[in-house]
Amino acid sequence: MRCTLRDVVSRFMLRGLEFSELPRQKSIPSRIGTLIGVSGWLFACGTERVELGPGQIASRTERVDGLEASSESRPTIPALPQPVDVPSVSPSDFSEGGPRELPLLASGFPGAVDGQGTPAPAGGVRTAGCSKADLLFVVDNSLSMRDRQTALAASFPAFIQVVQQTLGLSDFHIMVVATDGRSPSELLRDNPAVDSALCEEMRGAGRRLDETGASCNFATEQRFMAQDQPELEQTFACVAQVGTDGSALEHSVDAMLDALSPTLNEAGGCNAGFLRDDAILFITLISDEDDRHSAGEPVDWLDQVLARKGGNSGAIVTLGIVADGNLSDGVCRSAQDAPRLQSFASGLGLIGSVCADDYSALFQQAAGWLAGRCADFVPPLR
Repeated sequence: MRCTLRDVVSRFMLRGLEFSELPRQKSIPSRIGTLIGVSGWLFACGTERVELGPGQIASRTERVDGLEASSESRPTIPALPQPVDVPSVSPSDFSEGGPRELPLLASGFPGAVDGQGTPAPAGGVRTAGCSKADLLFVVDNSLSMRDRQTALAASFPAFIQVVQQTLGLSDFHIMVVATDGRSPSELLRDNPAVDSALCEEMRGAGRRLDETGASCNFATEQRFMAQDQPELEQTFACVAQVGTDGSALEHSVDAMLDALSPTLNEAGGCNAGFLRDDAILFITLISDEDDRHSAGEPVDWLDQVLARKGGNSGAIVTLGIVADGNLSDGVCRSAQDAPRLQSFASGLGLIGSVCADDYSALFQQAAGWLAGRCADFVPPLR
């Protein structure tokens, strides 16, 4: 009997287990060789068998000789065949495309993209690979986030360089939203006509202004940047430093779901054109507080994000740069934790500490996840 992602997340939460503790449970030891070409992993779920793709395992990062590396709670596919300790292997119909060492794409791994960022041809048949990505950054704008926003802006140039040059993605959208603002349903009820001023007030609407209200000089009228944005790194730094005058009651997940909602992405909506069916969706949540105010539980949030991509978990990567004081190897102080955001981000990607001084190595690891998803991604037929 099989159970779903919802089942397994719910059970872990009911039992009070952190996702990062899973590898330490004695019921799931196993040993396999190389993971290249394996489409999923199998976990035990009580007396049932649960199929989880590689993207469904929680991730932690730790400092190793000055570099960021995955801990045992989120094994990374090795560049060369060698045995690693991971849960038992079984094909999964739920998710494919775990993290890849980036050289795999350049060395002709099946489904790799060519130097122009287009899927490798296969006699006219649709093949795995992607040339498009929609990158959403949800940034906490509460009082304590000044240094975190600065670290995010400083880490972005190296990340986008990997996206452009190593992964070969030639078409990407980048949008930043804050965790504050009025809900779309509230604003649109009283103001059905959407304009720029209304979008500036709306939670989940892409930002075009810096924290003082000055323009960040987007190349278009859209509320997101694209690959041809002049001075992309500087423009991102302008808009990503969202300020610190937001509410202390962070709604990170509500802001994310609003940003991806049909209401904001339909023609005429604030974020019209951002979310595309034939693009990988990469979500970064950065906050130094847990989200205790967005409606629902982490498993519900996962379901809603999946719905935005037609149920295809292989089209999504999540990165949570969050508080980790509740974890044994956490960087933040013990009272600073985020179990709900950790559970959500771990469901389709990885987590790292918001208290780290620099996020560059974490974004490098996230780029590996993006490479894995891209290598296996088959865009839907139009």
